[in-house]
Amino acid sequence: MMAQRFKNMSGNMTRTATFYGVCFDYAEMAYWDIKNYQSLYNKAGMYERQFWIAGVHADSSTIILSKPTSRENVTEIQNGVYVRTYGSSSYRDVKTHKQTNGKRATHHAWLWVERADGVWFWIDPTWTDNLGYVVYGYVSDGEEIQCRPDEKYCVKYPESLKSCRIRQKWESGKRRATRRRQAAALRTVTAVIGLCRALTFGRIIRGAATLTEL
Repeated sequence: MMAQRFKNMSGNMTRTATFYGVCFDYAEMAYWDIKNYQSLYNKAGMYERQFWIAGVHADSSTIILSKPTSRENVTEIQNGVYVRTYGSSSYRDVKTHKQTNGKRATHHAWLWVERADGVWFWIDPTWTDNLGYVVYGYVSDGEEIQCRPDEKYCVKYPESLKSCRIRQKWESGKRRATRRRQAAALRTVTAVIGLCRALTFGRIIRGAATLTEL
């Protein structure tokens, strides 16, 4: 449903061919889509309001989590947007995901979403759109791990993707997990990937963030 909504809104030209935005534009758009349609994501298994813009400067081993905010509450400005960090909890000693050149991401922005069992997933809408396949994964052992996307969400599927890990499944006894949430959370990543899939099929410019985002 979400993928189709994005596709209808943005048309058929993809940013794989025509690039209009930057990584923070993509990340901000993604954030506001989840914000505006939070109930849908919660039903799909996202934990409460645990979705953040993830950013990194030159140090690929420190990820900064932030949320867009008002001018009165701003702690820093990113790409002309007021954002707020929340003390030490916003700074995660986690190595960023690797790019196609094999190097870890620096000077970049994407999204973090917590699943109801406490597992954090990351989604990179910039590279999802421009590479033609879903660039996402989960956080484990102090680093972002790339997962193998489902082919049905990709317009391109390089052979290298087949060596990526399968997404992390539920484990019994995880914090914040309930049977009801466990059943719903199995759909969380699929819902978010649906939005990423839409990015690969549709051109979404910065102005579209006023309508919907991720």
